[in-house]
Amino acid sequence: MEVQAYQPHKLVDFGKLRCPHLIIALMKTLHALSPGQILQLTTNELNAPSSITTWCRQSGDHLLDLYEEDGRFIFFIQHHGKQHAHDNSSNLQIEARKAL
Repeated sequence: MEVQAYQPHKLVDFGKLRCPHLIIALMKTLHALSPGQILQLTTNELNAPSSITTWCRQSGDHLLDLYEEDGRFIFFIQHHGKQHAHDNSSNLQIEARKAL
């Protein structure tokens, strides 16, 4: 199997950030990217593979790769460039408050 090497335009480490805060941070980070740009995201959140895979499927952003290394998950996500339905600050604030 050939390993694909991606050249990310932005690297972020969300450490132990948990859902839904992880997804909110992902949304904000992707919103700042131009269409087609690639984000490399690192986290040690155990639910991240499921949460981020679902987010990408729903948002239209393309999950290029996902792997685990030394207890950390590494994602490569290509931004599709369209505004996400949930991409406005009031919705983000409401979601964050619900999580508390």
